[in-house]
Amino acid sequence: MVEIVESCMVVPSEETPKHKLWLSNLDIVATRGHVPTLHVYQSTTDSTFFCVETVKAALARALAIYYPLAGKLAVDETGRMEVHCTGEGALFVVAKSDGYTIDDVTDVVPTVEMRRMFVPSAASSEPPCIVLMVQVTFLRCGGVILGVANHHGVADGRSAFQFIKTWSAVCRGLDAPPSSPPPSFDRTILSARSPPSSVGAYEHPDDTVPNSSPAADASADAAPFVVELLTLSKAQLDSLKLRYGGGNPSSISTFRAVATHAWRCACIARALRPGETTELQTIVTVCDRLKPPLPPHFFGNATVRVKVSAPAEELISNPSKSGAEQIRSVINQVDDEYVRSVIDRAAVTGASGQQKKGSSSHRLRHSDLRLWPRIYGEEARKRRRVGLTMALEPENMEKFKQLFYEEVEIN
Repeated sequence: MVEIVESCMVVPSEETPKHKLWLSNLDIVATRGHVPTLHVYQSTTDSTFFCVETVKAALARALAIYYPLAGKLAVDETGRMEVHCTGEGALFVVAKSDGYTIDDVTDVVPTVEMRRMFVPSAASSEPPCIVLMVQVTFLRCGGVILGVANHHGVADGRSAFQFIKTWSAVCRGLDAPPSSPPPSFDRTILSARSPPSSVGAYEHPDDTVPNSSPAADASADAAPFVVELLTLSKAQLDSLKLRYGGGNPSSISTFRAVATHAWRCACIARALRPGETTELQTIVTVCDRLKPPLPPHFFGNATVRVKVSAPAEELISNPSKSGAEQIRSVINQVDDEYVRSVIDRAAVTGASGQQKKGSSSHRLRHSDLRLWPRIYGEEARKRRRVGLTMALEPENMEKFKQLFYEEVEIN
């Protein structure tokens, strides 16, 4: 139902540095593979709306700024992953679909089929491979889907969004904001210490659990999970923050409120036994937690995984203390020394020599849950709501959804 109209390589608009970019252990231990995102645009009356040549030219200019995205992922003589900044470019695909409209892809659960239709795929995500692929698909209604796939080993979600914003600004006829510093690709500050230290000082999430999103894991063929998209209105969010903030909604972030609620509902839906311990895993951005902090507009992977544990019965009976407060406490413990321990641990265990393979969520225990903070688009912010993509066992999903909404009280 999607027809490819054009496929080409877009190279940077000007000469870019040619060198090998060293990747940190935070890059190396990121999930192996290209991370797909879909950006949906309503049609306008503007005759230049999503002009392919304009989008392509803007991409070339953006690649001149974020030039590692125009290179190749490769390995050095030791087998360690690195980026060869060659300027070969990004894959650019133009497609059309007479069978889909904006409504078909808005507020729906992301599926493997949607990825295949609207996001380009590489022959392999193993080095050597391309770093960035994009696809512009024109829909029957006149709207457009922009599918982007960047390799996680080169950039995390924050950095990828930084690139998208620059590309968008150039496409609108603007340059990157003059007040904004250029992207920084230097990972030297994220080097392991010599010798590595504090490796055993912290309890880290199991290395066998990959650093990928629950929805992406659940889409794997072997994963015995179903995926649902649950949305919360501003009124529902306010209710959650009031409840899990101990009566003070300003004391708790939206993420902690939603994470606590989803974690508690999952424990009840799974009927965890008394005395059973449950674990929540999430990620923390470390840019400002390092000493010195990472440069403004650092481009790379700058997150670490953390885990929060609690007895299931305590989380269910007292979610504010055992859930929300515990999440806050664990996140607050992520400081420079914690991040260094993650980097050093990867060096000691050998994880720095190769990327983690993607895997399905069955590596998690039945009592555990992973929730990744997501970057929401401008439209979601305007509508003042949050979407939660939840992967759960089929036999528990209906009960989870019932609890998730029943326990959100709106006055």
